[in-house]
Amino acid sequence: MSTQDRKESGRFAFKSDTHRAVRSIRATDNTWEVLGSVSAESGSYTG
Repeated sequence: MSTQDRKESGRFAFKSDTHRAVRSIRATDNTWEVLGSVSAESGSYTG
């Protein structure tokens, strides 16, 4: 398990100075099923 650096305040330090987009969300199983169906219908499914 990797450890992440912390600032003096105790908060996690940024990995870099560049903006990073969040690439994950928390959703229910039903929501994931609906998202999968919508993406498959639109042809944007990559998994």
